[in-house]
Amino acid sequence: MPDLTVKGFTRPVATFRLNAVKHDDQAAIQRMTRVGRNVAVDIPDARHIREAIEELRSIQVELEKQLPTGQGLGRE
Repeated sequence: MPDLTVKGFTRPVATFRLNAVKHDDQAAIQRMTRVGRNVAVDIPDARHIREAIEELRSIQVELEKQLPTGQGLGRE
């Protein structure tokens, strides 16, 4: 690419073409998937497992509220 002559600069400014951007973090990101008999859990970034566990707990509470009365999970 040709240099640019920019107003206010005494010399031309070199230009470059950027073909791709690669973050070092991209290589560290791992997708995590677990499939059970009745559910599948997909965590796009394994670095956020703790947050995913908290989300799953809130989903568990929501689902337990939908169970008929007296039908627990058998963990009591």
